[in-house]
Amino acid sequence: MLEFALETANADFGGVNLIGRRRSLEYGGYTSHAVSELHETELAMGEGPSVQLTTSSTSLCVAIPDVVRDLRWPAWTAAATRAGISSALILRMDVRKSAVGTLALYGAQPRAFNTLSDTLRVSLAKHAAVAVATARHEEFMIEAVDSRKFVGQAVGILMERYDIDESIAFRILKEYSQDNNLRVHDTAEQLIMNRRLRGLPRDIVQQVSGTHKRRSLRVPVTVTIPP
Repeated sequence: MLEFALETANADFGGVNLIGRRRSLEYGGYTSHAVSELHETELAMGEGPSVQLTTSSTSLCVAIPDVVRDLRWPAWTAAATRAGISSALILRMDVRKSAVGTLALYGAQPRAFNTLSDTLRVSLAKHAAVAVATARHEEFMIEAVDSRKFVGQAVGILMERYDIDESIAFRILKEYSQDNNLRVHDTAEQLIMNRRLRGLPRDIVQQVSGTHKRRSLRVPVTVTIPP
């Protein structure tokens, strides 16, 4: 995705910042160490074109024809100059009208993107946003499958250890997770890795399920028929 954008815009350098799960801007991909340092400075200082586009701005693009003449973000300008960047075009990537990050294109010469049409800018931003959304969906699906595998293994461990059925084993995982502020996936992983859950009461089965055992005995019922 980044290489396509660089070639299309005839940019010398480029980088991507992504909005993480906690709605904070995080590192993405970069074409050089210098660009990585520039983005690191922007995120650390909390000021710069990418930060503005994803936090307080309603615009979709920040164009900087001549970096040394731009006075909006002094720390970012100094870092960009050190990186050999003379012009920049920062595009916000949106999915369903919500920002997912920024695509940053940089030129070694001033006014490198002056001839880039608005239509092409929008197209680059959309293409990058779709690529990010697709990658995140695939990552989410992989995580979901892995999570189900972990939980299934952990449930199996509890079923074997306590001689309980699947539903009770899952309830133990769920209640332990809630009590310890953990995701069920993390609890399952802890159980699989350590073969135990720290602080789990010995009478946990009785607490959670009473007498519900996987191979419980059926108690015969005596029915008295009135004469």
